[in-house]
Amino acid sequence: MVYRLSCLTLICHSCISSNINPTVEFRDEIPKIEFCQLPNYVDQMVSIQGMYSGYEEYWSIIEPEGCEPELKVEVQFIDSYMFPKEYERDFKEVHSNYYDSYLELEIIGIFENEMETYGHLGSNNALFRVIEITNLELKRPTRIHEVF
Repeated sequence: MVYRLSCLTLICHSCISSNINPTVEFRDEIPKIEFCQLPNYVDQMVSIQGMYSGYEEYWSIIEPEGCEPELKVEVQFIDSYMFPKEYERDFKEVHSNYYDSYLELEIIGIFENEMETYGHLGSNNALFRVIEITNLELKRPTRIHEVF
């Protein structure tokens, strides 16, 4: 299984660099990990859940309960990724109404943390290259501090 996942990760690295949007045929074999475990899975394909929020140019996916050390992850979609219409609508909504909304995401991709900073003005400390969104839910918290 480890060999098969390594091959799958290598194939997806090739797809990312060649702008091919791979269909994740082996979804069941991709490890679902806790968000805070990401640093243990550098350059490996994994499935995670997290909260996508921000404002203006400062967006990241985080674990609402926090990680030790802090983990704020820049989200980058592979170039050829085609958003399903309902997800595209929710992303536009959260970017337009960042003060009272966020997204709960379940995504498959590859984690990177080779550089010290990512994102606008280095506001994030890691990168997640998204291959596929497996679930997305727009949330509107009852209290504003739930967003940040």
